[in-house]
Amino acid sequence: MGEAMPLKKRDRSNPRVSVLVPAFNAEAFLAECLDSILGQDVEGLQIVVSDDASTDRTADILRSYEAGHPTIVHALYQQKNLGIARNCNEILRSCEGQYIALFAGDDVMLPGKLSTQMAYMDAHPDVVMTYHACELFQSETGQTIAVTNTHERLDTNSAGDIITKLGVAAPMSIMLRRSALPENGFDVSFPHACDWLLQISVAAKGSVAKLPGILCRYRKYGVNNGKDLSQYVHEFGEVLKKVRSDFHDRPDIVEACDRGLARFLIGDAFRAPSPALARERIRAAISLCPRPAYHIAYISTFVPGLLQLAYRNRERLKARLG
Repeated sequence: MGEAMPLKKRDRSNPRVSVLVPAFNAEAFLAECLDSILGQDVEGLQIVVSDDASTDRTADILRSYEAGHPTIVHALYQQKNLGIARNCNEILRSCEGQYIALFAGDDVMLPGKLSTQMAYMDAHPDVVMTYHACELFQSETGQTIAVTNTHERLDTNSAGDIITKLGVAAPMSIMLRRSALPENGFDVSFPHACDWLLQISVAAKGSVAKLPGILCRYRKYGVNNGKDLSQYVHEFGEVLKKVRSDFHDRPDIVEACDRGLARFLIGDAFRAPSPALARERIRAAISLCPRPAYHIAYISTFVPGLLQLAYRNRERLKARLG
């Protein structure tokens, strides 16, 4: 287990960037995470970590970093488990930087991440969100599994893209302009989709930019294997309903909501347990966005096994494209 590395003290009275770090039972990884942030080549750094009532040594490790870097590391210790959305809101209340970098207690920043994003956003005041490619690695071996955001087809350059593509593929790569954050931060009404909704709300206030390079590593271990869409199927429509209401005067966002819901319904049709349910979901998608590909998907439901074959090919293609 690493200990807090001594660095020169920095004045946190007016931080330029705050790194938001929720942590829960992260004793095996928190030191590496914090060392990678402390090693960034930026002045005016604030790291806000909230231990969400961990049952391991996470709090002890955090205390050592707080003591070793009192002008940089600001620690919160929750007495009961709040869950990710509420815990992140507690962190946001303590973030003072012009920019907010989203992170997690088990991920790793690569050199130059924060300075690259800050420099770009300083030079482009219309940009409210930047992101970059992220290396996914197997925790036990350190082996790289894949790299996100490597294909132009997956680029996310607007609120509409974030809606239709279900958010930035690697949210730990995101830096936000604090002035663009929604007043209440993460919406706790949507515990599984709150990060997606936050991205939409911020992106609606300006431009989004993908920056070159791989600037962080995302740890994969155990059940930590990406977002399972089945966990928040019930929230998806409600999120889009809220977005349509909040931005009813933005035709681009309203139209993106229709396309996003259609795309989600098509994906759900691939996972449907019966052809009848698949056809029902595809018909709903066509009513929102009558793309020729959706009509072809509908026809395929009448050929046994064809829809499932198309789904497997689709997943293989997505894996290759990153």
